Amino acid sequence: MAPALGSNAANLAHLGANTGDDVKTALMAAVDPNGNPISAPSMATQALTDPPSASASAPTVSPPLEPPRPAAQAQATAQAPATAQAPATAQAPATAQAPATTQPSPTPPPTAPADLLSLAFQRFQPLFYVTDRQHAFAFAIDTAMGLVPSQAGVLLLYDYQARDLYSAVIRAPSGAPIPGYRSALADGVAGFCATQGLPLALSRWDRDTRFSSVLGTQCGLDVFTLAGVPVQYQGHLYGVLELANRQAGGTYTSEELNALAYIGRQLAERLSTTLSSRLPG
Repeated sequence: MAPALGSNAANLAHLGANTGDDVKTALMAAVDPNGNPISAPSMATQALTDPPSASASAPTVSPPLEPPRPAAQAQATAQAPATAQAPATAQAPATAQAPATTQPSPTPPPTAPADLLSLAFQRFQPLFYVTDRQHAFAFAIDTAMGLVPSQAGVLLLYDYQARDLYSAVIRAPSGAPIPGYRSALADGVAGFCATQGLPLALSRWDRDTRFSSVLGTQCGLDVFTLAGVPVQYQGHLYGVLELANRQAGGTYTSEELNALAYIGRQLAERLSTTLSSRLPG
């Protein structure tokens, strides 16, 4: 074992001597002939160092450089700073509207009553301001013919002494008949209204024996239709109001008779107060 060990030791000594010479050579190559050190190691020094790794030996490939962009494009690419939004314009306070000027509404014209009786009430009111008896008679017959248009009309008053009816006011187309015609209390439509205290309307075609009037017998009027109402108040008879020949044709209606009866009753009430002292009987 000893000879083997000595041989190995000799080999190691020989290797050490060779190694020292190689290092000395490498160190000597690191200076120039003037003795100045060389900044970069020589190829001999590199040969003594460990061999480079595979990654170091491979050349580093740099990515291709991007061609320069135009200045305008580069500026557009750069993100422009966010533009500060202008503060919202404060809305002006709403102008207070001036209150609408209230225009006085015009007074609507009076509307005509829906029924004939209401119209008779409206039109007959001025009678209460009449103080003359003859004017009251004329107002009554004219109002009646205005409400129920007819060809002729007459107001007959009751004479308590003669026990008959006489014409006080006549409205007929044959000129101006002279009032004063008298009729028996039992004759015609007027006689029925006076004795019964009821209105009556008849036509020639009814073939009624009561169909007669002073407007036909004494005024010469060709009578086709007749309507009569009593002028009576609180059981006291003052006369009869009679119309002839309804302009609308046909027989007088019940609504027309009611309007005429209202006129007769209001006239009688007026005669019973202010104008009573001048009535006959």
